[in-house]
Amino acid sequence: MRWKLWRKWESVVGPTISAQSMPVGFVNGILYVWVKNAVWMQEMLFLAGPLKEKINAFAERNWIKQVRFTLNQHEVPQVQ
Repeated sequence: MRWKLWRKWESVVGPTISAQSMPVGFVNGILYVWVKNAVWMQEMLFLAGPLKEKINAFAERNWIKQVRFTLNQHEVPQVQ
């Protein structure tokens, strides 16, 4: 499912959001999304709920429990 989401990111979230963000990790139901800058980080915080709903609709199940945003795509927890 992660691979499908990464590959179809633009069609799932739309061209505007996909131009400013990218999924960078998934651990224990939490999707980590890199955001281009602090301005978009603020905007994405308001869109977290609808974004989660879009992703879960794409997955056809309650796959994502939470969306977290980061400005540093290398500071994402890794599965142990």
